[in-house]
Amino acid sequence: MFVGEDEEWLQILASVERLSFDRCPTMKSFPTWLHGLTSLQYLSIKKCLEINSLPEKGLPPSLRELSFHECHPMLKEQLEKLKAENSRIYIITSVERIRKHSIPLQLILLSSNPNML
Repeated sequence: MFVGEDEEWLQILASVERLSFDRCPTMKSFPTWLHGLTSLQYLSIKKCLEINSLPEKGLPPSLRELSFHECHPMLKEQLEKLKAENSRIYIITSVERIRKHSIPLQLILLSSNPNML
């Protein structure tokens, strides 16, 4: 599967817990090594419009949270199906932008004071 230098990289990547793919306009699929990230718990996919399916080998079994925003419609459909079928992964779907002035002042003040939370 992996040889030489690739194997070294996989060993280094195996300890990664959080990974984000953000604005990858030319990326057409997930890396083949994604399933080998045995410590991965959080995966974020944002504005990667060419990726249209989940990895062939599936997602890492350690994954607990998956966030996706502005994805290819086919990928979004697969992620929604995964969300319905899989209770072990918390999946966050795209949320429309909220303008700061549309948020009640009390919430802004509360979020700016961490001691209140």
